Amino acid sequence: HYTNPTGLHDSPMVTTAYDTALVGLAILENDTLFSMTKTLKYTLPATNKSEDRTIYNRNTLITTSMTEEYYYSYAEGMSLGATDEGGDCVVTAGRLDGLSYVCVVMGGRTTSSRDDTNYACIAAKNVLRYALISYEIKTLYSEKQRVGTIPVQFSATEESVGVKPLRDLSSLLYTEVDLEKEVQFDIEIVPKLLDAPINEGDVVGTIKAIYNGEVLDSTELVTTDAIESHGFLIFMYRVKQVTQHPVFIIILVLAVAGIVYLLLKRFPINKKKDRHKRNR
Repeated sequence: HYTNPTGLHDSPMVTTAYDTALVGLAILENDTLFSMTKTLKYTLPATNKSEDRTIYNRNTLITTSMTEEYYYSYAEGMSLGATDEGGDCVVTAGRLDGLSYVCVVMGGRTTSSRDDTNYACIAAKNVLRYALISYEIKTLYSEKQRVGTIPVQFSATEESVGVKPLRDLSSLLYTEVDLEKEVQFDIEIVPKLLDAPINEGDVVGTIKAIYNGEVLDSTELVTTDAIESHGFLIFMYRVKQVTQHPVFIIILVLAVAGIVYLLLKRFPINKKKDRHKRNR
């Protein structure tokens, strides 16, 4: 609950580190506001009442104009302030290797009335340093890496087609995580057999990367190549299907039986002649 835009103490005004982090994230995504918080100095033009004046950013994490004690080269923006009730407070961002963090420290206190150390700045500097060097975006499974193969029929040239992820699987992880030992993959390939023709990129399943029971990332599995079909093989397969169908077998048996019956009716067996031969 905010009652003023200055941050000066007011009893009804209440916030938390989490609320402030949400505000910091919104500023980080707003290029105009974020660039304003990173500006180290700005010269106000002269007016009819005063000459031009230069004002300086007092965030000691990003400027050395007042002290070099708290400066951190990877810190950017956003705000630094203090009140007797809230203590030293810092809201800042840190960026390295494409990763961005928002850091909020509240309630920084000095150990004595004569100590002017800003412990909120020290904490923010340490937290940002820890985050930036301890975590990284890791590629868990490359889209160029095959998951397996699927048998193919009706192709005159290929017996199987490769299967790979649609895109890289990646996640923000602790730098010391052993991917081979600690990350598992749940791979589901749906078809056991594919009929040509096959297009490159046909979806055939899914792959999930799992760490400590949590799904880090997932994507579809697709075929690696296009495979053309062979018309004669398809024709022979359909012939085989027809000839092996129970209805066809029944009709064939009936037809054979009918032919045998007609032949026997037309050419009856001469039983008398057979007996005469046996008597002789």
